[in-house]
Amino acid sequence: MSHRLGRSISILLLAGTVGACSGSSAGTAAQEPTTVPAPETSTTASTTTPAPTTSTAPDWNTPLICDGPCDPPVEVLFTLSVSDEGIGYANVGIEEMQASGPTAIAVAGGGVVWILDSVHRELLAFSLDGSPRKTVDLTSYEVASAVDLATGPAGMLLLDIYVAAQRYRLLELDDEGNLGDVHDLPAGVWLEDGLTGTAIGPAGERWLELQAGARVAALDVSTDPVSFTITNGYPYPDGLYGPEPGNTFVFGAGDVEISVEGSGPMGGLSLLGTNPDGSFVLVLDEVSMDANGAIRVDESVHLFDAEGYHLGEAVVPLTEQFLEVFHALTLGPDGNTYMLLTHPDRVEVVRLPYYR
Repeated sequence: MSHRLGRSISILLLAGTVGACSGSSAGTAAQEPTTVPAPETSTTASTTTPAPTTSTAPDWNTPLICDGPCDPPVEVLFTLSVSDEGIGYANVGIEEMQASGPTAIAVAGGGVVWILDSVHRELLAFSLDGSPRKTVDLTSYEVASAVDLATGPAGMLLLDIYVAAQRYRLLELDDEGNLGDVHDLPAGVWLEDGLTGTAIGPAGERWLELQAGARVAALDVSTDPVSFTITNGYPYPDGLYGPEPGNTFVFGAGDVEISVEGSGPMGGLSLLGTNPDGSFVLVLDEVSMDANGAIRVDESVHLFDAEGYHLGEAVVPLTEQFLEVFHALTLGPDGNTYMLLTHPDRVEVVRLPYYR
């Protein structure tokens, strides 16, 4: 993979230091280069005023990075109740059924938070202070099972899967959630092919994520039927962004290679997103087994600059997650990582502050 060998950066995470499942703090990089100055801190973009209806993203702010673990480690922005009028849960407490709830979160320009409420088949929009902005009835778009949502500078993509009818669709929505073009997805990018989500490229490309972005299908909607090209990773202009085949703890980001030594043999790195300044955020999943045979899953997000230097990390509070959310993390256009955190009676939208 010659396109990824321009620079190799190794990050050592000491065994047991990530600790999302145990509630402990994540470990910092063991050998963070001292020649890189500390990033300039700033407050996040104001979100108390209504977001513009245009497709422009908010002004870019360098994310705040704490010196040492942040207090609090998770910033709760707003809370929604689990109810007929709020967020929907289904099959909770029914042993023979799989419980379900919201499936995705995305943050758009101007600080608009979109939540995919699959139980109620609604797309909900809020300001970052929790003020309701809009509710989109997805049944009017004939959505059967919405599984992922992506936002970009010119609108949104919604992935809808109706397995029983073998109907896979990608819906284009504008900034207000209004329906645009609808694309039927051909065989070759279905669940059996590893389909896990959707994403929007830097120039508005329509991407489908296979195996959580280990492979990416770039769609050409000008053809009938829709055609696609699959690459090992996200095809950004400066190269592919994705894990190395056969070693998911090595991640190529253009001509930069990130190598992580985790605390367990299973798991790997995946791309959460890229920022306007060339920095990017990776998600590290580690799966291990303790002495009693119990499976332990740790997850953290890591911020790297464009040269591949480790700037900061944040622990994902997996032990607090009541229901599985397929796409619980998202990278906002302001450079911050946001999470949809479920509880038995409520859903929280939280921001995960980075620290070093």
